[in-house]
Amino acid sequence: MCYIELKNDKYETSEDLKHLLQYILRLDKTAEDSQRANTITNTLAGCQPAMIPNEYLCDPSAVYNLMLFEVRRRQKGTTQFAKHRIVSFAVTDCILPQDVVSLAERIASIYAKNGFITAYGIHADRFNVHIHFAVCAVSFQTQNMFHIQWEAERKMLVSVTNQWKSEFDEMLQNNIPMRQSREAALYGDDIVRYGSVPITAKGQMVQNRRAKIGK
Repeated sequence: MCYIELKNDKYETSEDLKHLLQYILRLDKTAEDSQRANTITNTLAGCQPAMIPNEYLCDPSAVYNLMLFEVRRRQKGTTQFAKHRIVSFAVTDCILPQDVVSLAERIASIYAKNGFITAYGIHADRFNVHIHFAVCAVSFQTQNMFHIQWEAERKMLVSVTNQWKSEFDEMLQNNIPMRQSREAALYGDDIVRYGSVPITAKGQMVQNRRAKIGK
């Protein structure tokens, strides 16, 4: 199950923008999976469109300067510097942080096609995988302020995320080893086999619980 949050926080100054990007792109949240039995480096953050070299796409300072440049190009007063959006999943979705890179890129590219630079950070410091987006509030195409209506934006995020989740679930359904490896990582247990029948870590936990109740 996915959860969409359109944050109402006001990012009205350059310092607000800097702090938001520093939080979203923090290495201790995006470069290492401290909750599951795997390690990830430098693949859980990015920026669209790719207007700066790839090695800087995960650097808060580089993205900050890029967004600030666009904000300052606007001749009229700027009431906001950025928008903050979050897409998260339940622990039981069998999703690992690296799985949602394609979703993050897909969503960021939609904002970018509408003229808004978008940075994302996939946070791997909790069991429920979640993606933070910082969307520049000024269009690099027109210098107009962010103008997507709340209902339309939320509908877009839900639609894109559900479509991705449907594709991912189908892939898991057709790839048993992939599903088992994710369940093993999520539940902190190896795959247990009895004869020729594979039992996932989650399945084994359910059996253990039932056995205890039966006793």
